[in-house]
Amino acid sequence: MNEQNENNIIIKKVQKKGKADKYEITYIKDSEEEKVVLLEDQVVNFRILKNKEYTAEEWKKIIESYNMSLWFGKSINYISFKMRTTKEIKDYLTKNEVTKSHIQEIIDRLTKMKLLDDERYAYDFLEEVVRKKKGLKYFKYQLNNAGISSKIIEEVGSNYPIDSVYEELLPIIQKQQTKLYTYPINYQKQKITEKLLRDGFDHSIATKVINKIEFSCDIKDRIKKDILKIKTKTSDVQKITNKLLQKGYSYQDIKKYLEK
Repeated sequence: MNEQNENNIIIKKVQKKGKADKYEITYIKDSEEEKVVLLEDQVVNFRILKNKEYTAEEWKKIIESYNMSLWFGKSINYISFKMRTTKEIKDYLTKNEVTKSHIQEIIDRLTKMKLLDDERYAYDFLEEVVRKKKGLKYFKYQLNNAGISSKIIEEVGSNYPIDSVYEELLPIIQKQQTKLYTYPINYQKQKITEKLLRDGFDHSIATKVINKIEFSCDIKDRIKKDILKIKTKTSDVQKITNKLLQKGYSYQDIKKYLEK
């Protein structure tokens, strides 16, 4: 039995809350009745019983144990929706004002249980990147933002199958080119290059793809519409020519259709 002290906590009632493993604890502190919800782990491990007395320090440890158990459970639930990185778990707990010591303990426990594994996360993400036909730069950028170490990023990234991705990419880009058929070839090349760069491919791959694609176009209707649209704003031939050049039309085509 703890030495009686006016600062001690005295348990007055222990009541289970529904079917959950939670208990509502009614206790006396500083002559005032208060309530707190604890998990079954704390009730069992700290032998919380009616009329039992705890020092302020002992009660503090019980509450800390509850907070630890609570956020460990919430972290597992957070991971259950999708795989998370160590940084994502740390950010999640920090945002919820969990103490640094508890954050590290939770991360250590999750890692030991193999529920948190940055290397496995990187390999799984690599498979997703390859499946979606994204480039290596995209892979590295996204993992860096997710807090994966540069060592893991480089190690896993070295397995990126650039040759097979390139071969599978060609028919996809060729199909996209057909949708741009009514635009000038220079415009088509520009748009396809921009897309490849956005998808995380470097310039060398973009150039390789552009050189492999068979470009063709039928600009007749589009250039006529563009000329008419520009002429509503200016009749200056040089200004019209410059506007059309910016849209990717060749000088020869511009001259040809302006003279008609």
